[in-house]
Amino acid sequence: MSKGTVRRAAGWILAALVGFSGGAAPASGDSVPPWEDPGVFAINKLPPHASFIRYASPTEALRHASAEIPLEERWKASPFTLLLNGQWKFHWSSNVLVRPKDFYKPDFSDEDWALLPVPSCWQMRGYGYPIYVNMMWGDSKCPWGKMDPPRIPHDRNPVGSYRRAFTLPKSWTGRRIVLHFDGVESAMYVWLNGDFVGYSEGSRTPAEFDVTDKVRPGENLLAVEVYRYSDGSYLEDQDKWRMSGIFRDVYLRSAEPVHVRDFFVHADLSEDCREGVLRIEAAVANEGKQPAVAALEAALYAPDGTCVLKEARPASGAPKTATIPPGRASEIKLSARIPRVKPWSAEEPNLYHLVLTLKEGGSAGRLIEAIPCQIGFRRVEIRNSRLLLNGKPIYIKGVDRHEMDPDKGYAVDRDSMIRDIVLMKRHNINTVRTSHYPNKPEWYELCDLYGIYLIDEANIESHGVGYNPKRTLAAKPAWKAAHLERTRRMVERDKNHPSVIIWSLGNEAGDGPNFVATYTWIKERDSSRPVQYERAGLASHTDIYCPMYPTPSRLERYATGNPDRPLIMCEYAHAMGNSVGGLADYWQVIKRYPALQGGCIWDWVDQALRARDAQGREYWAYGGDFGPPGTPSDGNFNCNGLVLPDRAPEPEMEEVRKVYQNVAFEPADLAAGKIRLRNENCFISLEGFRGRYTVTRNGRLLRQGAFSPMKLGPGESGVVTLDLPPLPSEPGTEYFLNVALELAKPTRWAPAGYVTAWEQFKLPVAAPPPPPLPRGPALETLESPEEVRVLGRDFSVAFDRASGALKSFIAGGRELLVRPLAPNFWRAQTDNDSASRDMMRKELGVWERAAAERKVSGLVVEQPRPDTVRVRFDGEMIDGRVKWTQECVVRGQGAVLVSMAIDPDKELPEIPRVGMQGAIAGWMNRMTWFGRGLCENYWDRKSGAAVGLYSGRIEQLLHGYVRPQENGNREDVRWAAWHDAMGRGLMAVAGKQWIEASAWPYTMEDLEKARHVNE
Repeated sequence: MSKGTVRRAAGWILAALVGFSGGAAPASGDSVPPWEDPGVFAINKLPPHASFIRYASPTEALRHASAEIPLEERWKASPFTLLLNGQWKFHWSSNVLVRPKDFYKPDFSDEDWALLPVPSCWQMRGYGYPIYVNMMWGDSKCPWGKMDPPRIPHDRNPVGSYRRAFTLPKSWTGRRIVLHFDGVESAMYVWLNGDFVGYSEGSRTPAEFDVTDKVRPGENLLAVEVYRYSDGSYLEDQDKWRMSGIFRDVYLRSAEPVHVRDFFVHADLSEDCREGVLRIEAAVANEGKQPAVAALEAALYAPDGTCVLKEARPASGAPKTATIPPGRASEIKLSARIPRVKPWSAEEPNLYHLVLTLKEGGSAGRLIEAIPCQIGFRRVEIRNSRLLLNGKPIYIKGVDRHEMDPDKGYAVDRDSMIRDIVLMKRHNINTVRTSHYPNKPEWYELCDLYGIYLIDEANIESHGVGYNPKRTLAAKPAWKAAHLERTRRMVERDKNHPSVIIWSLGNEAGDGPNFVATYTWIKERDSSRPVQYERAGLASHTDIYCPMYPTPSRLERYATGNPDRPLIMCEYAHAMGNSVGGLADYWQVIKRYPALQGGCIWDWVDQALRARDAQGREYWAYGGDFGPPGTPSDGNFNCNGLVLPDRAPEPEMEEVRKVYQNVAFEPADLAAGKIRLRNENCFISLEGFRGRYTVTRNGRLLRQGAFSPMKLGPGESGVVTLDLPPLPSEPGTEYFLNVALELAKPTRWAPAGYVTAWEQFKLPVAAPPPPPLPRGPALETLESPEEVRVLGRDFSVAFDRASGALKSFIAGGRELLVRPLAPNFWRAQTDNDSASRDMMRKELGVWERAAAERKVSGLVVEQPRPDTVRVRFDGEMIDGRVKWTQECVVRGQGAVLVSMAIDPDKELPEIPRVGMQGAIAGWMNRMTWFGRGLCENYWDRKSGAAVGLYSGRIEQLLHGYVRPQENGNREDVRWAAWHDAMGRGLMAVAGKQWIEASAWPYTMEDLEKARHVNE
């Protein structure tokens, strides 16, 4: 046995892994209860093991092997599993001191108790309130009011008391029975039929207890006491809502006295990645009173259902049959080599189904149990400073993901998980870091099935305690066992999943010997995966350099410095509100250097909660919207997602989809219709795709067609020739070629025809300049002390003398402006602007009122010809530190040419925006433009928006961020029109350079004041 195996085997015969075991719960009056003792996080808790389900026959096991079948259905199909989810009796206590201490006793009356669904978070059901803080930095941000690890004030610690009756199946008589909790926040005591069962902390990995001696025939009473906070909460200081309850599944499972306790499937590949190398290490336990003999068999089925291995051989020198002393466990090792194996990857998630069969005595003996496991053959390694999968370097095109539902809190369901994965696959996201804790077990099965790489992260973040070596929990011996326990339970639970390619020791928890210990333990237990930890930097206990939010220039400095390991950003491109600018800049650098292999965008989903105001209007609630005055809050800082809480994609998702796409298009000879395709997939060819193209003239379709993308293998490139129409050179005309690859056949995550990659090329047709405007009717100028008014045929334009604003534009007898068109040098703040203590206003706020407080020092009105009037204003802003000139040329045809120039003092801060802003009449409720779209886009986030001709109602062109902010912009606009359904309205045409344009049904001041979308 290896050293790791010896440690594991020792755990199989202990009633409790750490702390102490006993028959009764410690009283709350004890000087140090378990939930305030960092050395006690488990009482009578069974050792961890891989997730699996027992069945009565190999046929049933194989039938329920795939994650395509919902986990709940697979549990129900097993005669050895009893699901305890559903309605439980519940009582909430505001603190430990007033909880019902005797509630666990069978004769306790719970008639007046409410019903609470399990799984759920009790705050989402009206008990107490959720709290959001990014980190517990100081007492003011501590949910229980005092940052004093490991202590928790008893009068600030709410308690949930749960009771549930169940009837044990008669067929379970004589079997070993285990009670299983998948996730409970933060700590719990458990009783069965009035007898103390055990205690557990560590909210994101299972807690299991042997209740064989405590169950009885007929009805049983299960009682659970859940503490909102515990000393473990200091290790769970993640950037998330603070909620509590039994928020994952609860069930009973049974086994014969002789059973498979755990197994580790090593599904590796040979050096050339053509042959599967299968090794199985199974721990077979004997809970009986007599020695037992058991045999383990393994059969393997290919993705198409074909049996490729009827029986695995015993590993070299290891027995297939084990003699197991009572109260002990023995290890059985099997191995096999699978020729012509189909490797697993996110691009091709080929899954094999393994069925383990345990028999009594030997191969001809009585069947004890059959266990299915979906596995994928793949090889993960770091070689030459690069992360390799199946021998090839891969890019981590990832996101960080919290488990969060806007209506259920932590209690996410299968449909929500599948919705997340489908959206990720459709937007070319291939990796998820399970920030910052192990996720629900079914998530891993679904990622195996759909093809998502996982960076599995331990439930360790002591952010609020700080990183000081004298203070951090990472350096305190008293907390070492807790660090190890959380790491060990993650690895043992998830070790058989091919989707897990990297282990993460935790997040933002300082650094010290406790993380050296967890790294060392993982490497001894599982040498098949690399390990990462951001706070370790470039120390030896991280295999990957995984910094947070480095700039592209910092990435380049690392890559050119002879690095000894790959750099994969654990967080970057902070996706809070209107954000993710510069993503294309990152990937230009990443693709330039081999040691740079991508990263995970922070983060996936806005963690806001669904709420309604007094008028019944729905909005997204965030930190500060719950609890009494003084409740700790970091506002909406956890709304960092690429998708809204209900999973509606944010506009930046189109940028992610484009930048993360796996096929590149390059011009070869555009005039001849030749483009080069480069397949940037690592494992699949382009045979599963078909090509489409369109040619447009000023946004209008000229030609469309199809093309074959050729059988380009991974990393290969080739040129295709497209049939382009004649493209005459015409004044003011632009031609664009749009090419795309779409799925030829449906997949689990998208229908046939779904576009996975695209590009746009401006075709090289030199257009002569447009002819000058023809002469129009003569204009008349009327000047007064307040204004300069220019009158034309059926229109008039008026300028305010004091400010220079274009204050009126009447055409056809209708006023087009309801607010003057005036200079503007400010924009509504985005979340990333204001999240850091109103950073934008503090640093750039001098520009907010600059235009409104401008002073006019000169006015010139000229009429060089009858159909032309030139109105020029000169002035200054910001106490003379900015010189300002504005010129408007009114033409007889009804056109107004506007230009503005400023000359700012070089010592002034950067200008947030330079442009003009006004308000138009409400009947012009549509916008049509020739520019980038259809989605919202900005100068640093426009790769995902093609130039085209777009139109829509103004309210449809906006995006409702959780907190209202700057939105709705369109870049590279040649012209934009705001009009009614008949096309009547106002048009803006770009001059020498393209413009940006947007329209809102509210003012910028409205945006700045509003905190929620209903406001």
